[in-house]
Amino acid sequence: MMALVPRSAPGFAAATSLIAPLKTEQLTPGISHRNNFCYRQALVDSGNITLPSALKGMKISAHLMRWTDLHVRVGIDGKLDSDNPGIFVNIMDDIATRGKFQWRDSFGAGLTPGVDGSNATFSEILTWALDTYDVSIGEWRNSVQRKGNGISFPLGIGTLI
Repeated sequence: MMALVPRSAPGFAAATSLIAPLKTEQLTPGISHRNNFCYRQALVDSGNITLPSALKGMKISAHLMRWTDLHVRVGIDGKLDSDNPGIFVNIMDDIATRGKFQWRDSFGAGLTPGVDGSNATFSEILTWALDTYDVSIGEWRNSVQRKGNGISFPLGIGTLI
């Protein structure tokens, strides 16, 4: 199951450019490339903007789980492959086009247990990714524990935009 997973807590800092792939040693707390979406949510709640327009013009930061080159393809320079960047990139591009926001200037790809030499668990990587980025795109599994940690798994997002 592919999931675009946001954390429901407020963000901390504006997004900045990153170089992919992520290294295991970056799995540290205190570094954040997240946005604060609270004011946008307030505008939606008050009816001043519509939900499909909530992210318009924003720069979103994204973590992309990199299982294989089919999922995300980055070169040794850290840039996305221009010819075939992978299915997660194509999905995120489509969502960004519909929502009229940008994401390619602030992303990280990697940190897949057993693939990148990480000894972290999937849940540790997901929690870190959502403390560091606005969203994490990957084949994440929904669980009661993850929901209890404030991680949500939106369904039908393509129909909203």
